[in-house]
Amino acid sequence: MQRPLITGFVAVAAVALTTGASAEPQGPIARVASPKHNGRIVFQANAGRFPQVFTIEPDGSGLTQITHVAAKDPGAENPIWSPDGTTIAFDTAAGKGVNIYTMSLGGHPAQLPLRVGAFNGDPASSSDGAQMSFDQDIGPSAPKVHGIFVANADGSNARRVTTGIRTTDAFDTESQWSPDGERIAFTRVKNSKRAAVFVVNLDGTGLRRLTPWELDAASPDWSPDGRKILFNTYFDFHPGKFSNVYSTRPDGSHRTLLTHARRGVHSFRPAWSPDGTRIVFTRFTPTGKRTGRVDLYTMNPDGTHLRRVANMPQAFPTNPDWGTAP
Repeated sequence: MQRPLITGFVAVAAVALTTGASAEPQGPIARVASPKHNGRIVFQANAGRFPQVFTIEPDGSGLTQITHVAAKDPGAENPIWSPDGTTIAFDTAAGKGVNIYTMSLGGHPAQLPLRVGAFNGDPASSSDGAQMSFDQDIGPSAPKVHGIFVANADGSNARRVTTGIRTTDAFDTESQWSPDGERIAFTRVKNSKRAAVFVVNLDGTGLRRLTPWELDAASPDWSPDGRKILFNTYFDFHPGKFSNVYSTRPDGSHRTLLTHARRGVHSFRPAWSPDGTRIVFTRFTPTGKRTGRVDLYTMNPDGTHLRRVANMPQAFPTNPDWGTAP
């Protein structure tokens, strides 16, 4: 079962609105690409009842709607850029079940021929663009099939990397590649209140948990130099607790708080800029007892110099990915 896309506290606000630096590790990182240009940010936001994919410049200009999929659940969600900035991948229910589609800017969506189940979602691209990871879920009737999968960029040769936890409510999702293409960070959900960030080798070996279960941590994203992984805490609603963005080393050490939530403010779904000098993330800010707005912000890697990017107060922009496309 897929975890809710928007956290519980944001979902409450959505209903209400629609109705009324740590030290750096030493040593080289293998095969890490040189810094890239910070181009446009792709994200999802509601266009009517369900989300569509949009892009925007980091300064907030040039907002453009990219997809126009059928207005049915789940819309078009979880968009990502290809490393060269020419293609966007996302998942949608445009065909049978939920599947991953790719499209060039100005082009038409094309479904990837993954052929591994009724739900294939939340894609992520390897840094060389040759492979794509995704989570696959056909429900509790076949838990042995559920987990993180990897396929070639054209959808061929899909194979399972993780097997997940064998309980009805547990699943693996939100995969992200290390820059050297050898490991994948992902979110493992144990139940509705406990999740953790894990890393695993591409062949499924070396599984390691980076965060304690009680943090309910999720949404990892690997820095371009491979030295840090971003994540957020409290992905689901926990009374009296507020989600924040953290960074950690790939071994789980040196966990560093980057956002400092005041009462009612939640920061989540972080993503690095291509050159590693900025971070984009989603922030929920309350505007009333049961209302609020969701915005995209950018900040420096130490959490300073916040800047709002997308001003779409009732569209709930979230799930950003920062690409190189001009």
